[in-house]
Amino acid sequence: MRQNIIIALLLVLVILQLVSVKHSHDNSYRLSSIVKHSANISNDINYILNFGVKLKENN
Repeated sequence: MRQNIIIALLLVLVILQLVSVKHSHDNSYRLSSIVKHSANISNDINYILNFGVKLKENN
């Protein structure tokens, strides 16, 4: 159950990233904005994975 929640959150982040990249091309985003957004997504994924590891360790 918890693994499914973590996988679902990761999928949501991937979809949000894809939508963001599409909009960035449509609106001619600056490269720095894309890099910053990618770093934020990376931090979010890291947080979710660490949370999942902690849940697994507690079981």
